[in-house]
Amino acid sequence: MDTVTLIRSGIRGVLKAAGADLEAELRAVIRRDDDYAAAGKPVCDYDDRAARKQLVDALAKDGTAVLAVLEGRELDPAATQAGVLLATVLGQDLDIGADGVFTIARRVAPDRVISTVDPQTRHGHKTSAHRFDGYYKGHIAIDPDAEVITATAVTAGNTGDAASAVGLLAGDVPDPGSTDDTGDADATGDPAPTGRDSGNDAEQDGAGKDDAADPRRGRWRSTATPRRRGCPAGRS
Repeated sequence: MDTVTLIRSGIRGVLKAAGADLEAELRAVIRRDDDYAAAGKPVCDYDDRAARKQLVDALAKDGTAVLAVLEGRELDPAATQAGVLLATVLGQDLDIGADGVFTIARRVAPDRVISTVDPQTRHGHKTSAHRFDGYYKGHIAIDPDAEVITATAVTAGNTGDAASAVGLLAGDVPDPGSTDDTGDADATGDPAPTGRDSGNDAEQDGAGKDDAADPRRGRWRSTATPRRRGCPAGRS
């Protein structure tokens, strides 16, 4: 939606969410010749620059007048949400001059709301030159070995891929201090030391019941230096 449509739709949303008594109060402060009943872009000679500027200023003043009526009131969730959305679209797209006239800002607000129908949609970029509007982005995680999708996520169109990676990989990256199937972990998250690399001069006998059947097992022993092995025949 363009700025004019956003503001008008925001005002319509507040009027729709308000109860009968509050709606009457809101309509009393509206100055444009518009009942804000039908959806769509307001009538204007959009080729006339002065007419466009007058329309933007009139819409902005209707919107700010509506917000002034809502300020400080206890509202139901629907009316609160509609008021927040109207305040957002007014604040993101408009500037006010020293003369009190509202004009469209010559900037694009970060995380700009582009629709009052679906406020979560955003401007997005697939590349620096390829932009898309009004869409979400889908993210997937794939096991490269099994070629199976392991996680999915849907975000606003302006969300970077890297920002979604943490959530997608949460189930695959173990937490520090956790125990996995490779052995127990101590309180620091490091594997518990074994006799083979604990620094003790203990014999590594292989302790398996098949030692006698396999002469290769049970022959290596630890020396006094950790992670160094000695051969019984004196060969390294």
